[in-house]
Amino acid sequence: MNLLLIGCGNIGGTLLKLWSAMSVFQRIVVVQPSMKHAAHYQQHQAIEFVNNIKEVPADFAEDVLVLAVKPQQLNDILPGLSTRNSNAILVSLLAGTKTEHLSSASASKIIHLMPNVAIKTGKSVNLAYATQNLQLTDVAKIEEIFQPTGKITWLSTDEQIELLAPFSACGPAYFFLLAELLVGEAVKVGINADVARNIMQQTFVGTASLVEGAADYDALIKSVASKKGVTEAALDVLRPDLTNSLSKAISAALSRSKELVRENSR
Repeated sequence: MNLLLIGCGNIGGTLLKLWSAMSVFQRIVVVQPSMKHAAHYQQHQAIEFVNNIKEVPADFAEDVLVLAVKPQQLNDILPGLSTRNSNAILVSLLAGTKTEHLSSASASKIIHLMPNVAIKTGKSVNLAYATQNLQLTDVAKIEEIFQPTGKITWLSTDEQIELLAPFSACGPAYFFLLAELLVGEAVKVGINADVARNIMQQTFVGTASLVEGAADYDALIKSVASKKGVTEAALDVLRPDLTNSLSKAISAALSRSKELVRENSR
């Protein structure tokens, strides 16, 4: 299988590191103006870097084309995509960019895939929408390629990615913020900052292990919060305030997501 990766920043670089260890690829061509990762793969015979799409070798025909650039760069790249292999599967990782905006690319098979930051640990939530003309073999190919990053959840519309992004793509930041705030509160009561960070890190990791495979969050809460106990006292304050703040936060995120779609469609 041949892969054309356009963009090798944070997400593209993470993917390339994972894909470089997979034997499924005969050849990977990476389009990246800065070439900052090129030296690292100099000895990898299957991987080559070029500065722009016009420099992709003439004898190279990709089976999968992955777009991992910033959304605002898309309009500059689209003309070059129109000359690529029309039989290739185009996978767009661009936030706020629907598949219909990629209609000028030559590919007839298009997937919008939205990972989150846990792609680095193989625990990413990967939301995906595919145009209707993909075959089961195409879906199997994409699932094989992205298997090292985490599970793919296939959605029936592009709009569902937009609606779920404030939860899955943004979600890790909410947990990071909560951890940061809890560390700050621990420091206020006299705990050393390093000790507080270590305690919160282990608390979050341990909690995640309990959530895995369990869907009854109320039961999990009750397993920690005993009647008239310390946890219940904290939750009585947190629940109303946090519910209201979170509702406003998700609303703001959804509003900004819609704005990005409009901006990127121009």
